[in-house]
Formats: sequence, C-alpha cells, structure tokens
Amino acid sequence: MASKRTMQPYTKPFKATVVAIAPPREFINNNGEKKSMILLAFANSEKVFKASLYNSKMTCIKEGSTLAVKNYITKPDGSLIFNQATSIFLTQPLQVPSKLKEEAYSIVHPPEAELMAISKAASSPVNTPVSLKGFITQDESPRSVNVAGRTTHVRGLTLEDSTSSIKLSLWREQSETSLKIGDFISATNLTITKFNNAATDGTTSRTVIKVMNTPFNWFVTVCMLGTT
Repeated sequence: MASKRTMQPYTKPFKATVVAIAPPREFINNNGEKKSMILLAFANSEKVFKASLYNSKMTCIKEGSTLAVKNYITKPDGSLIFNQATSIFLTQPLQVPSKLKEEAYSIVHPPEAELMAISKAASSPVNTPVSLKGFITQDESPRSVNVAGRTTHVRGLTLEDSTSSIKLSLWREQSETSLKIGDFISATNLTITKFNNAATDGTTSRTVIKVMNTPFNWFVTVCMLGTT
C-alpha cells in the first residue's frame, strides 16, 4: 500500500511580484487558538500564484513588491502556504504581463456574484454564488450550532421578492447585523445550499448586506409572526 503523501517545503526559490493582498482573516486552529491568515496573489512573467500567509511578521510583503520565496508548501490544488519556516526576500522588479496581473488580482478581488431573482437562485445548483435583493418577511432569533467541533452563531431570515421567497442563513458575525422584518435589503456573494430538499442561501466571508430604500414597484406581504 502506498504511503500517504505529505506536503513538503520547496527549497528552490521562486520570484514573483505581489499583485494583491486581502485583509487578514481570523480563524480558530485545532488547538483552540485564535490565528490569522492573509490571502496573497502573485504573478511573474509566466504564471500566477495564490498563497496563504500564516506568518504576520513578514512585513516586506506589500503590493507591488517583487519577492524571492523559498521553504514554502505547495498544496494539492497548486496554491501555496507561507508559514514560520518560509523565507522571503525583496528582489529586483519583474516585468509582469497585464493579463497575468488581472488574473492574479481576481484571486483576491473576484467579481461579485450575479444578482438573481429569488426564483432563479432557488433553482440553481448547490454552491452557486448569488446576490439577492428582497424584503425580510421572517426573522428568527440567533442560535448556536456546532460546526466542526466549534460553537458557531447563525440566524435565519426569510427573504422575498416578486418571484419567490428563500431561507437566508446569516453566519457568525453576520448573525449580529442590525436587520428587522420589513427591511428591503441587498445581500451579495451568498452560496446556495440544500436543506430538506429545499434551496437555502448562506452568507460567506465576502457577503455584504445593506438595507436599501424600497423600490416603488416592489410589493410583498410581510407576515409579522405572533401578531393578529
């Protein structure tokens, strides 16, 4: 039986220019410790690179700087991991083709998901990224659930437009968003899931929710639960 392949650091350096840097994203590791990760996008004259930085002390990493990197880890999907063992040095600037710069930029700043009518979103395949607009017609109290062994907060809404309605789950910090029944909102970069064979939407790390003015031609019936 073949042994399980492990990810080993590459000692041969590569050179590339930093095209885009995402804001730090906090997470809890397997030891229950709070850590942060920064998503990076590089490009050189031949290809683009996606990297996850787990060493916040690497202050030389700035957009536009050209770096030589060694002792990084390559994941099965081709993306890179920079950790405490990774060495990074400033080096001479490179000429990077515009097309590769644009491709690298889109790794950190992908275009927003398509704005859809709720009926279309509800019939889309699982994991389809969507953006929606509609009225909040139901609002559940936040609750705690277990996700990968950790307590996570989630809040359920029902969002309705002129075509249909859909359940919307607000995860983690999004569950604390100041919203109420009757608000007309836009919600970007959601992901379609299935629960009990019904389509639902969930927020992602890229989701932005805004309360908007009600369009004059939008009308739905808002059910105030617990009232007569």
